Amino acid sequence: MAKKTFKKKVKRNIKKNEKFIIVAITIFVLTGLLGVTYYMYSSQEKKSTSIDNISGDKVQLVKDSLGIKNTTQPINSTLGFSISYDTSLFDASGQVTDPASNSEGYVFGTTYQNDELKESREYSLVKIKPKEVDNKDGQQFKVYSPELTVLTNIRKSYLDNRVNLPENKGKTKLQIFIDETTSKLQPKNNAKLVASEPEEIQIGNTKFTKIIYTQKNNTFGVDHDYINIYYFAVNNDRPYYLNISDIQNDSGGVVSIYESFIKSFKFLDVDQSKLSMKHTPSNVLGANTVSAEELPEGTANTIADIDEKTILNVVAKNQIAVVRVGTVSCKDLELKAPGQSSRYNLDNVCIAGIGSGSIVSGDGYIATNGHVVQVGTKSIASMALPMSPTTEVLLDRYEKIGKYLIEKRKFSADQLSQLMSSARAGDEDATNALYGLGGYIDENDIDVKAENNKYLIQLSNQPLKINMTNKGFEPEYTDSVVEAEFIDANFNPNIDMNSQIDISQLDTSDVAILKIKSGTYPTVALGSITDLKKGSQLTAIGFPGFVDGGLETKNKTTVPSVTQGKVQGIFSQNRYKLIDTDVPIAQGNSGGPAFDDFGFQVGLNTYGYITCPDKNCFGNGTARDVEDFRTLLKTNSIQIQTKSSIGDDWNEAVSAFSKGKYKVSTTKFESVAKNYHNNYLAEAMTKASASLIGSPSDTSSEINLPVSGKTIVLVLPIVVIGACATVVYFVLRKRRQNNKIAPTGPYAQTNLSGVQSISSPSQQFSQPVQTQMPQSYAQPAQPAQIYQQPQSQMNNYQQPVQVNNNVMPTQALPNNQPASYQPPNIPQSQVVQPNPNTYQQPIQPIYQQVGQSNQPTNQVQDQTNQNGQF
Repeated sequence: MAKKTFKKKVKRNIKKNEKFIIVAITIFVLTGLLGVTYYMYSSQEKKSTSIDNISGDKVQLVKDSLGIKNTTQPINSTLGFSISYDTSLFDASGQVTDPASNSEGYVFGTTYQNDELKESREYSLVKIKPKEVDNKDGQQFKVYSPELTVLTNIRKSYLDNRVNLPENKGKTKLQIFIDETTSKLQPKNNAKLVASEPEEIQIGNTKFTKIIYTQKNNTFGVDHDYINIYYFAVNNDRPYYLNISDIQNDSGGVVSIYESFIKSFKFLDVDQSKLSMKHTPSNVLGANTVSAEELPEGTANTIADIDEKTILNVVAKNQIAVVRVGTVSCKDLELKAPGQSSRYNLDNVCIAGIGSGSIVSGDGYIATNGHVVQVGTKSIASMALPMSPTTEVLLDRYEKIGKYLIEKRKFSADQLSQLMSSARAGDEDATNALYGLGGYIDENDIDVKAENNKYLIQLSNQPLKINMTNKGFEPEYTDSVVEAEFIDANFNPNIDMNSQIDISQLDTSDVAILKIKSGTYPTVALGSITDLKKGSQLTAIGFPGFVDGGLETKNKTTVPSVTQGKVQGIFSQNRYKLIDTDVPIAQGNSGGPAFDDFGFQVGLNTYGYITCPDKNCFGNGTARDVEDFRTLLKTNSIQIQTKSSIGDDWNEAVSAFSKGKYKVSTTKFESVAKNYHNNYLAEAMTKASASLIGSPSDTSSEINLPVSGKTIVLVLPIVVIGACATVVYFVLRKRRQNNKIAPTGPYAQTNLSGVQSISSPSQQFSQPVQTQMPQSYAQPAQPAQIYQQPQSQMNNYQQPVQVNNNVMPTQALPNNQPASYQPPNIPQSQVVQPNPNTYQQPIQPIYQQVGQSNQPTNQVQDQTNQNGQF
C-alpha cells in the first residue's frame, strides 16, 4: 500500500512540475547547441584569423605581389645615436671622423655611403638627401634640394672643458652647445641671419630645442631666403643636433619626409673607447655627391613598414582605385605696366604638375585636391621662367619679364645683367634669384588671352608622362593613361601652395571632382571621420613626385607609395574639418586617399609642411575630411555609383584569398586580369594564390557557409529559443484545453452505448440559434425521450455529459420553451421513453456543458467566431 502511495506521489510531483521540467530540458538542449556552435565557429574563426594575420612567408609573398617593399634602413652610430631613412628615395653618407682633425676646424675622416651604412660604426656625421634626378632637357640651371644632417662631437670632454670658461658662466651645457653652433653659422654674401625663439619639442622620449635660422638674401636686388631648422639636445653629456638645411623652395615636400626620419631618431649607449681625448671642436663636413641610381621596377616605395593586418583589406582592395593625376595648365599672358604703352606677350606659359586621386564611382568620378587641378594666374606667371621647356624659351621670357620689371622700376638693367651672368656661371644664389623674378609681377598687370587645361589619369603602373616641346607641354595618352574633364572644385587657386599655410585663415576647402570620359572602373568606398580619434591608424596611398622623378621619370613602371601613421587630432577650419596625422605627405601625395582600418576612405591627403593651429605638427601631414568632397558632389547633383562589377570581382577575389580559399581566389583573379587590364596587381596575385593551393593554409576544401560564423552564433540561438518556446507554448496550451473539457463525473465513459456523440464545437453549433435562452432558466428539465445512436458513430465522441450508471438522459425542452428552439443534431424520430426510476441527476443545459459557463448559446457562438477556436 505504501509503495502504491509513493508511486502516486511521484506521479503527482512530476505532473505538478511539468513546466519546470520542460524549461530545464529546453535550457539543457540550448546550452548544448550553443556549445557545439561555438566550437564550430571557433575552429573556423581560428583558421580565418590565421589567414588574415598571415605568417611571415605569406606576408612577403603578398607584399611582393602588391609591389610593397620596405626600404627603410637604420644607421647606428656607436657614438650614441640611431636614425632611419628610406633607401629607395634618399642617398646617405656617414663619416667616421679622424681624431687628428685639428682645432682650426679642418675635419676629415672616412666616409661610407648607402649600403655600407648597414654596419654600425662611430659615425659622428650623417647626411641624407634626395636621390638626384636628371634635369629636364634644355634646363640650364640646377635647383638644390634641402638635406638632413645629424652631428655629434667625437671629443670625450667637449662640454666639460667649456663649462668653466668665463663666457659660459651660468649657462647649461645645452645652451653652451647652441651658442657655439650658432656662432659658426656664416651667412652668404653678407646676408642677414635671423634666429627664432627657442621652442621645446618632444621627439621620442627626448626633448629637443628647436631653433629656425633664416638667412635673408638680396642678391642683385632680388629677395630670397634660406631656412635652416636645428634640433639641439644633450644626452649622457654628449652634444647632438639634427639640421634640415637650405630650405629654399620645398617644391618636393621633402621637409615633411625629413621630419619623419627625425622621428625615428633614438639615443643609444656610447662606446667610450671610440671617443677622442683631444680637445677640438667638430664642424659640419661638406656634402658628399652620390651618383643617382635607378629605382627598381614596380616597388611601392613604402617609407616605413605597414601593419600586416591592413595589407589585404586596406591596401590590396583599394590600391587599384588609387590613381595619379596629371595637370597641364597653359595660358597666353600679356604683361602691361600701368601708364606705359608697352605690352609683353608670354605665349603658351604652361605649368605641369602631378598629384593623386581616388576613383569613387564606377563610371569614373575622381576625388582629388583643388590645388592639384587648379592654378591661379599669379602662380602660373611666377613659374614662367623655371617651367620654360627650353633654354631659348627661357631667355625670351627672361628678356620680356626683365623689361617689364625695369619699366616698373623694380630692378635696374645692370642688376638683371649681372644676375644672368652669375646664374650662367653656376652661382646658386643667382640661380634662385633668377627663377624668382616672376614673383615680382603684379597680378593686376596680367591679362589672360587664352587658356587650355588638360587632365591625365594614370590607371595602371605605366608612368604618366608629359612631353616638353617648343609649343609647351603635350600629354602622352595611352590605354592606361586616359583623359579626364574638370567638373568642379571648392578651392581658391590664388593661394600660394609653395609657402607655409595658416589653415585657419583659409575660407575654402581644397577638394575637386574630375570625370574620366568613359569606361567602367574599380572604386574606393567613402567613409566618415566620426569614429576616428587620437591614435586611430590611417593608411595613405599616393604618388609622391620625388619617388620616381615625377613627370620626368625614367622608370618603366611606377606604383603608389603606402605610408601609415596615427591620428594626432581633428581640428576645425571655419566650417571645415581636417585630420592632423603623423603620416608624412610629400608633393604628389596631394589628393590621394587616407583610409581607416576598415578600408574606407575618410580623408584626402592635402598638406605637408604647414603651420598647425597648436604649432605641434612636426613631421605631420594634414588630410581634408572626405565630407567636403561629398558636399561638392551634392552641390553638383552627382549620384555616384558605389557598386562596380570590376571592383566587386576584385574585392571578392581578395576576400577569398584572405580566407584561404585559394582555388576560388585564383579563378577570380584570373577573371579580373582578363576583364580589366589596368589592374596591374591581378596577374601577380593570381600567381601568388595559385602557389598556395594545397598549402597548410588552404581552406578551399571546406564547406562554404552562406553566412559568417558570427552570424550563425547570433542567429542560431534565437531560432532554437523561438522553436523551444513555440513547442512549450503549444504543449501547455493543449494540456489546458484537455483539462477544460475533461469528464467531471466518476462514471464518464467514451464508448457508452446509445449516447449521442458530439464531434466538435463547430458541428454542434452548425445551425444558428434563432432565439436566446432566458437568463433565469436554470430549473431541472422534465424527463424526455432519449434516442439511440448507432455504435459506429461513437468514436467521434469528445464531450460526454455526466450520467448515471447505464443510460444517459438528454434534457428535453420544457413546454414553455419557444417553439423555434430545437436541440441541434438530435433526430426526434429515434427517441424512446426512459425509465423514470433511473433518473437521479438533473442535466445542465447543453450550452452550459459545452461552454462551462452560464452564458446563452448564441453568446458562446459569437465568442467562437471571434477567437477562431473554442
